[in-house]
Amino acid sequence: MISVDDQPDVYALLAANIKANGVKHAINAMVFNGKQKYREEFTIVKEVVDNGGTLSAGVERTSLFDIKTISIIRANEEAGRLEEAFKELSKIAKFQRLTKRQMKKSLGMPMVSLVVLVGVVMFLAQGIFSQLAQRDQNNDVFLQAMGTVGAFVRENAWSYPVVMLTVAFILVKLMGSKSVASFVGLFVGKIPVFGSLMNMSQIGTWCRFTSLMARSGIPILEIKESLQSVLNDHNAAAIDKIFVDVGTGKDWSVATSAEGWDKDDERTDLPPLYLSYVNAAGSSGDWDEKMSDAADTFIEEYEAAVESTKPIVEALSLILVALPVGFIVFKLFSNIYGGSNAL
Repeated sequence: MISVDDQPDVYALLAANIKANGVKHAINAMVFNGKQKYREEFTIVKEVVDNGGTLSAGVERTSLFDIKTISIIRANEEAGRLEEAFKELSKIAKFQRLTKRQMKKSLGMPMVSLVVLVGVVMFLAQGIFSQLAQRDQNNDVFLQAMGTVGAFVRENAWSYPVVMLTVAFILVKLMGSKSVASFVGLFVGKIPVFGSLMNMSQIGTWCRFTSLMARSGIPILEIKESLQSVLNDHNAAAIDKIFVDVGTGKDWSVATSAEGWDKDDERTDLPPLYLSYVNAAGSSGDWDEKMSDAADTFIEEYEAAVESTKPIVEALSLILVALPVGFIVFKLFSNIYGGSNAL
């Protein structure tokens, strides 16, 4: 599948080439001038299109796009609006890429702090903690562990830079993993400020996709099912409950109103403004315009809020280093002054 980092450029190139010379020219451009890692699959699409098939039929034979994107391509191809669809997809993908990069940037400082902390621990282990471990008569687990690390570092001078580089490499690889990134995202989402940011980002993206898919003529229930992957499980369950209520005959205003909800109802965590937009869209049937307005609102709020969280990220990074360093300093002085059994 085309990566989040590459999606904005791929969609923009497809839109520009479709406008200039049509679908065949656009696919040829991706085969001969696009990124190497996608050329093989675009070649499959080219064969289908060259033999009289549709673009959507071609991409269905590849793993270039997910289900919701294929649905958008198919609907807009039939309506003759492929250029506009790819432009809008590029716009959505740019926002998704921005949020991904901001998440990595936010976690970058704590990761650097962790690598530095590893270096500090190794330095102290081969120095004063090794001496304290040799004089330890109480079998302090922490001292003995530091002494073992220190002995290894002294005997293997190469280990100092190698361990730090290895830790840095592992952290970078872990953050590049989708499963780990999802786990970290789930953890970060529990922190009030960051949870609010992630919520705005997800809902803004959901609204933008809903607007585009509604404009493409895709039924709203199909849109809801296609966009499950855009949301976390909690938000997806909340939106499902709205549609379940409507499906059982309740009015949109009732399904989006907190009256009658249990205190544990997932919908209570959805922003009231979002619920108002869903009510307006569902009641009027104008999902395109209402969700477009909602997307603009939440994305603007997200972008403004990101700036205000920078000092918080810096503070958390300092805490990440300060807590273990404080523990190490405490152990150091408690053992120097004869309190090795303090902890």
